[in-house]
Formats: sequence, structure tokens, C-alpha cells
Amino acid sequence: AAISESIGNLTGSFDNLQLILREHPGNTRTLRALLDCSKKLGRYDVAISYARELLKRVHGASQDRLHNEIADCE
Repeated sequence: AAISESIGNLTGSFDNLQLILREHPGNTRTLRALLDCSKKLGRYDVAISYARELLKRVHGASQDRLHNEIADCE
């Protein structure tokens, strides 16, 4: 996924990250990467869904940041 993104292939990166998430559901690092990639692709509805999934898995200040990201995407 990182290689795809580094050469500007955000769609390829997104697809690779989704494959990783299928193999490792709930992985917060992958969810975060999918959230960021979705925003870069302008897919804010998808970004919101990943942010909401992340909200279930993080606490404290991380939740506050995610709430702000959701608001920014709406």
C-alpha cells in the first residue's frame, strides 16, 4: 500500500489496504490508513465509515480527533 501511495496510485493503495483489513479486521493502523487514503481520494462518505469504526477501538484524545475529522468530512 505504501509503495502505491508513494508513486501516486492512491486507488491502488486503497485497494491494498482493504485487502489487509479483510485479513486483519479491526486493525487500527489499517483503519487509520484507509481513513487518510479515503480523504485524499475525496471519498468522504467512506472516510466517515472508517472513522466511526476507529472510534470503537480508540480512547481519549484519539476519539476527540476522530470526532473532528468526521465533522470535517460531513
